[in-house]
Amino acid sequence: MYAETPTKGGNVIKKIQRLGLTENPFLPYPDGRFFFPCTEHQTLYQEVLRLITEKRKRCIALIRGDAGTGKSILARRLAGVAFPGSDVEATGILLQGEYFTPTALVRQINAELGVPTERTYEGRMVMLRAEVEKMGARGESLFLSMDATIKPEAVNAIIEMAGWHLNHQHLVQMAIFSSDNVFALEEKRPALTQYVGFRNTLGPLTWRSATDLIDARVRMAGRIAPFFTDDALDSLIEVSRGIPGNIIHIANRALQIIMDNNEEIITEATILAAAE
Repeated sequence: MYAETPTKGGNVIKKIQRLGLTENPFLPYPDGRFFFPCTEHQTLYQEVLRLITEKRKRCIALIRGDAGTGKSILARRLAGVAFPGSDVEATGILLQGEYFTPTALVRQINAELGVPTERTYEGRMVMLRAEVEKMGARGESLFLSMDATIKPEAVNAIIEMAGWHLNHQHLVQMAIFSSDNVFALEEKRPALTQYVGFRNTLGPLTWRSATDLIDARVRMAGRIAPFFTDDALDSLIEVSRGIPGNIIHIANRALQIIMDNNEEIITEATILAAAE
């Protein structure tokens, strides 16, 4: 949506440190260390964690949201929380991209788990089920965090995996994040509905959630003093339409501008320039 604003040379690290920051809090970090669950995301986040820990029959979450609403960072964060050794007894896998066939989906899962490959879809599913049954015997389950476009023909594999259980505990849980109408998958495959635990739509943040997100990121990066004027915050939320991805992108451009101009704080004029 917005073009990048390059800095005008100089030592970027020193410029960031001069502002009281340890690093740029407005970059899309793939490890999710600047993850901040806004109010709009917190309920969803906790629901997915309950879905993982309770291992109930309705083991699938469907989450729809337009670009920039926070799907990808939530998907990454949830997959990371569900790693072995955490409080959640599950092995989490992050799956991203498009899966046009059941074979492609299962091939990717097996590759992530290190399961030996098979030539056929049926063979791959047999190997995958054997692996998750081993996990179930250890008291674990497999959690699939999908930040992907799921094609209707791949839903058969999802339905099959959702039906696996051991000693009445389901072995696979899934959260499917998509910018497409993921709810329409149930219309095409009604058998999916019996496994869907909840549905959620991510949208714009409220003013309070947006300001909390900005403040949290700045604090995580080490700065305690205010970094935006009140007018700058209002303008940022307005021009970004409350979309988290837009907020972070514009804030990043504003940071580049004040570093280039040796300024100390982001003003409304800076935000308007960053949003051009």
